[in-house]
Amino acid sequence: KKFFGVGDEGGYSAMFSDEIEALDLIVKAIQELGLQEQVVLGLDVAASQLYDEKKERYIFGAKEFSTLELIQYYDQLSKKY
Repeated sequence: KKFFGVGDEGGYSAMFSDEIEALDLIVKAIQELGLQEQVVLGLDVAASQLYDEKKERYIFGAKEFSTLELIQYYDQLSKKY
């Protein structure tokens, strides 16, 4: 079973079921280390890699988004995390 992936730039990444699982784990680690006041999260999502020109939609996992829907989704994530 594979537990990590290799990104486009050669960096390793853990394999998660979705972005929520990954973000929840990061937040849990920050909290357990007591670093809430010292850590700020940021996302570099490379949205251009998610865009399907034929569908004119962003494909993210099993989800499809219009431009506005993707912006709203990012807004929800930023408020939660």
